[in-house]
Amino acid sequence: MTLYVDGEAISLTTIADNLSSSSINFDRKEPNLGAPFNTNNTIYFLEGKMEDVRIWDEERTAAEITQYMQTPLHTDASLVGFFPWTAGTGIFEVNQGSGTGSARMFNGATWEDEGASAIPFTLTVVNTSNQAAQCTSLVTVNPHGASARGTSANTTTEQIATEPTFSLYPNPTQGRVKVQGQGEFQVEVLDLQGRQISQAQGYQEVSLDISNEETGLYLLRITDENGEVSTQKLMKR
Repeated sequence: MTLYVDGEAISLTTIADNLSSSSINFDRKEPNLGAPFNTNNTIYFLEGKMEDVRIWDEERTAAEITQYMQTPLHTDASLVGFFPWTAGTGIFEVNQGSGTGSARMFNGATWEDEGASAIPFTLTVVNTSNQAAQCTSLVTVNPHGASARGTSANTTTEQIATEPTFSLYPNPTQGRVKVQGQGEFQVEVLDLQGRQISQAQGYQEVSLDISNEETGLYLLRITDENGEVSTQKLMKR
């Protein structure tokens, strides 16, 4: 087993037991992260924060670990354990991977809400005269999508993004979902590899059914009657 932290391999060890593809238990012995369950020696306790724990039942390359590190959920059957630690209450986290079981907090571990992450990036803005200029913007990422704000240089455009004007429910969904908006629009359902899963078009409301698709995270690409495109995240359970 190789242990990665923030995409970097920090530990490698050999385990004699087998990891089943249908259960994340090691032959009835529960794996622990942070400290042994019944330890009385606090020097073994993890002094830090933990989120987005993933357990694979096949070898992953360092490049694959890095590639999917920032992906909220990868719908690969070999991902037998996925614990994003987003419940916020209680001591249990449901496994969102292909395996069974759940994770449990112990030894005094507590929840902490760090809020949305701020990610600086460089964006190219093109005005009507086809003159390109660069600007610096701030993107705020949250569980419902992303919004961006910033001021451009040498162009007449100041507002470079707006909040989505569409709503969808239920989200998470067991399969059926409705998207509501203004006027006529088209909705495409994409997996995290960009493949189109489903497509529908309607006026003010569009219904979709992804009951036969795997559990995991999907993207909705919504195009309104003016050709404006927005995206929203959809969780299938």
